[in-house]
Amino acid sequence: MFLRESILQDIRYAVRAMRNSVGLTTVAILSLGLGIGAGLLARSLQAFLTADLGYDPKGVLTAQATLHGSGMDSQRNASVGEQLLAAFRSVPGVQSASWGRISSSTKLSQLVVPGPGGSERRSGSYLNFISPDYFSTRRTPMLAGRDFNAGDSAASPAVAVLSEDLAKVLFGGVNPIGLRFRENDGQANGRDYLVEVVGVARDIQYRRPDYGPLTILYRPVSQCASLCWGIGFYEIRAAGPIAETTKRLESAASVVDSRVSLKLGLLSNVMDSVLHRNRAMALISTAFGLFVGLLSMMGVYGVKEPAKSVFAWHWARNQATFCAWYLARRCAWCALARLLARGLASPQHGCLRESFGE
Repeated sequence: MFLRESILQDIRYAVRAMRNSVGLTTVAILSLGLGIGAGLLARSLQAFLTADLGYDPKGVLTAQATLHGSGMDSQRNASVGEQLLAAFRSVPGVQSASWGRISSSTKLSQLVVPGPGGSERRSGSYLNFISPDYFSTRRTPMLAGRDFNAGDSAASPAVAVLSEDLAKVLFGGVNPIGLRFRENDGQANGRDYLVEVVGVARDIQYRRPDYGPLTILYRPVSQCASLCWGIGFYEIRAAGPIAETTKRLESAASVVDSRVSLKLGLLSNVMDSVLHRNRAMALISTAFGLFVGLLSMMGVYGVKEPAKSVFAWHWARNQATFCAWYLARRCAWCALARLLARGLASPQHGCLRESFGE
């Protein structure tokens, strides 16, 4: 009984205090709401920034190869592409290398899994043609089955590795290794053919992690044939200074064919460019949450002791305004410095000083 009376007395006191200090009560409620919102935002962004990308980009160089004067000669491009892969793998310091080509079709691959009673399960997917060692170079684990090997040639049966998400879409909870699906080549003739699943790889984030994984179908680059254009791209994991490795790769490419040009970069920069804005947002939201938390405490204190909190309220408001201006200016300078650093660190300037394995 005593406890009940005490609670009711506290409630009546709180109602009278809020009624007598409507302005400060509103400030307190809004401050608490903003504080909770800022805290949740900072927490979600922190989870976003620490999300598993499905691969390890550190120490991996990317190289986009172009054979000038080859035109649309797919056979010539494929031949030079194979020679470049062998040359890159023989470069001192290179631990592993992979080769990939882009499909000439702009449409998603249409996949069909036959079901019981004539039913079908359909899904569209992005198509990547890759060589053996693609997943080991990225350090992406195989969840089931195997990677591609030298036996997966143009003359052998069509095989595929599915991303984890695509395997769930097509086959649900069933182990897909050894099962088959129909794939449409996406060309004008719309030819369908059977493809056997030989492996399932962990999902790789090719975009912002909060967007979720893409459904990816991996096919051997040796089975690309006329479906691909250009030489393609390479990913090289190496140890040692980047500048030295870059020069060795360019030299190896010129030995294969003097008409080959390479556009080199770092795999880590691919996601860094996507995540940079979100890192800045996480910093700002965290700082915002701290200041809003301070303001909320001022507001709650003001409900109970309005006369004593006037000075504290004005001080908090001035501090919050100054800090917001300071953070905005600092983020602008950081963004400018980052752009300048990237420009100076580009291969064209010859100032690559980062070392792999650090």
